[in-house]
Amino acid sequence: MTTIDSQTVVRGLRKSILAVGIALCLLFATTLMALANTVYIGDAAHVLDQNQVKDAASKLPDPVSIYTTSTFNGTTTQFDQQARSHITNPNTIVIAIDTTHHHLAIVGGSNVPLSSSQYQDAVTAFKNNFKGGDYTAATVATLNTLRQNLGAAPVAPGNGNNSSSNSNNGGGFFSSLFLPLCCIGLVILLIVGVLFAVRRRMSGPGR
Repeated sequence: MTTIDSQTVVRGLRKSILAVGIALCLLFATTLMALANTVYIGDAAHVLDQNQVKDAASKLPDPVSIYTTSTFNGTTTQFDQQARSHITNPNTIVIAIDTTHHHLAIVGGSNVPLSSSQYQDAVTAFKNNFKGGDYTAATVATLNTLRQNLGAAPVAPGNGNNSSSNSNNGGGFFSSLFLPLCCIGLVILLIVGVLFAVRRRMSGPGR
C-alpha cells in the first residue's frame, strides 16, 4: 500500500470513528432523556395545585402520572383497571383520584420496586392528609411517601401494587439501560476490529 493510500484510509477511518462517536453520544443522551423522570398531571376535576404536586412528583426517581376525575361512573374495580391502563412503561407510577366516589388508585409498572404494603403506605398517607378535602396536601403526602419507600425499596421479585396483580421484579434504570449499553459495546468491538484490520493491511507487504 502506498503512502497516499495509507493516508486516505486513515482519513476515512478517522471520519468513520468520529461519526460513530457522535452516534453513540446521541444514543446515550436519548436513552437518558427517555429514562429521565417525567411528571404528567391530568387534573380534570380541578382540585390540585399543580405547581406543588409537580414539585413533589419531580423528586421521585420514576415517571409519575396523576389523574383526577369527577365524572367516573364505573365500579372501583373498573376505576383501578383504568388507572393501570395509563401505565405507559414499566417504570411509571400512576395515581388516579375519583373525587365523586372518594376512591384512590395507586399502581405501578413492573419495574417499579415497591411492595403491596408500600403502595398501601402511600394510600394511608393520602387518607391521613385529606383534611377538609385538601387534595393537594393529600397527593403531596402520597408522593413523599412513595419517594421515601422507593429509596429503601426491595429488589426481590414478586412485589405487587395497591390494587393490581402486576408483579415487580426490580431492575428499573439499569435494566432499561442494558440494551443501549450492549449496542454501544458492539459498536466499540466493531471499531477495534476495523482498526486492527486496517493496521494489518497498512503493515503488510508492498508498503
